[in-house]
Amino acid sequence: MIQRINKYLSKNYLPRWIILFFDVSTVAFSLVFAHLLINKLHLNLLDERLILRQLSLTLPIYFFGFILFRPFTEIIRHSTISIIKTILVSLSFSGSLLLLLSLFPSETSPIYISALIITLQYFISLGILITSRVFIKTIYNSLFQVRSLENKILIYGAGELGQMAFQAINKDRSLKSKVIAYADDNSSLHGKRIGGIPVISLEKAFKTTSRTNDITEVIIAIAQDRLKKSSKRRVVDLCIESGVKVREIPLVSS
Repeated sequence: MIQRINKYLSKNYLPRWIILFFDVSTVAFSLVFAHLLINKLHLNLLDERLILRQLSLTLPIYFFGFILFRPFTEIIRHSTISIIKTILVSLSFSGSLLLLLSLFPSETSPIYISALIITLQYFISLGILITSRVFIKTIYNSLFQVRSLENKILIYGAGELGQMAFQAINKDRSLKSKVIAYADDNSSLHGKRIGGIPVISLEKAFKTTSRTNDITEVIIAIAQDRLKKSSKRRVVDLCIESGVKVREIPLVSS
């Protein structure tokens, strides 16, 4: 499931307008929250008309800053230090412009915004925008990118050749692979473990294991003189149907 979601996300990205909308909404929220902080979180003390007037001035200026420096064009889950710098520059530009504008009108002017409100709005917006991008990137990496680096293998054949394949995979850390289970046609082995790895039937492997553990590859590890053509064809067909890569250990006879 995780592999499928990761594959979908690798081809689809959040539209830029949604990111821009989020950024502008964050600025609006930050202004309201700044007023809440000044009024010690008392909602009944908020002046709604004043907030609306201030939003009508601050939002266009911050929107202009976003359009000018374009922090919303970055792919959030691949955010780097450069996007943090872009957000910082964009907000600093708009915040400085607002501070300059606050010097001209008097406190009785309908468009007057105190330097304290502007400063609080700036820092709250900065904190939310940077934290949200870092959070999304961290979640994406921990759930999808890191896991996608690990190749999860099902070994078809729990005999000597299959165990040799397991040992080789287990020793070579550079492969970034993990054996999930053995699949074997010998029913007497089903439900047992070899070296801590469960042995199950091939059908069960594709009905349960491949879904829960996101198997990415099947290795056929049975000597050529023991591997029936029908069994090999069955493995290949199941892999094709499930979108799982299949490969065979180089020709070996018992």
